[in-house]
Amino acid sequence: MVMRASSYIFFADYPNGRETILFHGIFGIVDKVEKNVADLLRSGEISEEAIEKYQVSLETLSFLASRGYLTDLSLEEEHKVFVDYTSSLHQRALRYTQPSFSLVPSYECNLRCFYCFQSHKLHEDQRLISRATIDLAFAAIAKFIKRNYDDPTPSAKTLIKLWGGEPLLEKNRPTIEYIAQKCRKNNYALKAITNGTELHAYLDLLGPEGISHVQVTLDGPREVHNKRRTDASLRPTFDIIAQNIAEALKRGIELDLRINVDEMNVESLPMLNEYISNQGWHKFPNFTAHVARITPSEQYNDSILIDSHRVLRTLNERKDECFLLCFPYSSIEMAVQTYFRTGTIPLRTTAYCSANLGYYILDLFGDIYACENEAGRRDKRIGTFHTGEFVLNGRLENDWLKRSVAYIPQCSRCPAALLCGGGCAYNAKFSSGTYFSSYCDGFKIRLAKILPWAYEKYKPRD
Repeated sequence: MVMRASSYIFFADYPNGRETILFHGIFGIVDKVEKNVADLLRSGEISEEAIEKYQVSLETLSFLASRGYLTDLSLEEEHKVFVDYTSSLHQRALRYTQPSFSLVPSYECNLRCFYCFQSHKLHEDQRLISRATIDLAFAAIAKFIKRNYDDPTPSAKTLIKLWGGEPLLEKNRPTIEYIAQKCRKNNYALKAITNGTELHAYLDLLGPEGISHVQVTLDGPREVHNKRRTDASLRPTFDIIAQNIAEALKRGIELDLRINVDEMNVESLPMLNEYISNQGWHKFPNFTAHVARITPSEQYNDSILIDSHRVLRTLNERKDECFLLCFPYSSIEMAVQTYFRTGTIPLRTTAYCSANLGYYILDLFGDIYACENEAGRRDKRIGTFHTGEFVLNGRLENDWLKRSVAYIPQCSRCPAALLCGGGCAYNAKFSSGTYFSSYCDGFKIRLAKILPWAYEKYKPRD
């Protein structure tokens, strides 16, 4: 039987240059091997000459075969196994993942952040959703859930997310109250993505019966934030946002602080961490904070953008000063931790975000979008709900729902695909012209650096 090295091995070398972590991207297993063993597998040639050259024992070869690092399948046969497996995984995810919904009451925004992916012309539009359109939206959502997800015992409440523009402008209060009433009547949870500048107008509406979760953004300590997130008159916003965060936390709602970063503010993260600590926000069990990298868009594509590996490196190098801030790529560390607890890494990430698993953004004009980066651009809508039902463009919707690592050519041959999910679809299309391309964003660089560290951290001790 002719054997070859599997095409789905990811190699992560130790800094000492003598050892390597092997990760199998189909079977979800991790092993630490000597450099000569990794070199044999990297060569791809499992011949007698290669075995002798790299001085690998028969016992080690047997171990490699038992773990799937050696295979008798051809390149294309193994590729077909991966595609068939990931395709079935994605179909299962589509079948069992609860849909998520956003409601855009207005595209108006009172801030003029220079990096926003929406145009400020859109933010000048002061039109507000009508109650009739709200009624149509809730009717359409209820029918869609009943038709497509008839599980009588869903794993969680249906979530309605308020989004914009800025949904929580003070003048929008009566409309937001009406939306909250509709959510209570339907037993839906209500969340708001807000810049926090006028959150004080909604404090009494925060709670389980109203808005139970908010995400608010600060881009650094006062002097940094105030250069980045100003209102239309260039007035600073840090103090009012910070005051509103403190008041919201006292009301017991879940509050997630988002910090948008690029080269201009990444080094200020320790100072923001210190501010949060001094304010005592982290002592509230309902408080979380995360760092999010600003990504390129049609509105903003600048040299100050940084990749996620740079952000992670900053947080790791200064972890004692950034202990309250997390970065959403610790999933690699969690995967290794799971491996040592269960014996395998559950590889099920066929898609990067909810846009590829059933996410529907309903706006004030009766239009439906799949991605927040495209909302408000009517040429990008995937359907409408003017009739109180979802009327979807099947081809456009399928572009989003079919996008998985099974159907992205680069991903279907990548050993890291089922950890990564193919990256952001919008950024993939922005960069390459098609949703069905990868947007790696330095993921394999992070994986190569984190795997050896996480392996040593979580491996069982003698």
